[in-house]
Amino acid sequence: KTLNYLGSTSGRDEDKLEKSRLTVSRDENKAPIIEEARLNIMVRKLFSQKLDEDSFFDKSLIDKNYENKDFHYMYVVEILKILEK
Repeated sequence: KTLNYLGSTSGRDEDKLEKSRLTVSRDENKAPIIEEARLNIMVRKLFSQKLDEDSFFDKSLIDKNYENKDFHYMYVVEILKILEK
């Protein structure tokens, strides 16, 4: 239930971690760690770009996933650390 909420709600509109009632601690770099998670993956952002209509080769994906044209950002990251329970 919590994963569905986190995956379907925009973090632009509300503090998802606070509303999810998950337990959040911090590592030595103050990065959030979700205590209930089996895996926490620490990354460093290398690149960010907002998707737009011209980026899609398959235009049917736009109507299916972005009917309001509220496109996501694409990130390229470097994995720094993986914490596994």
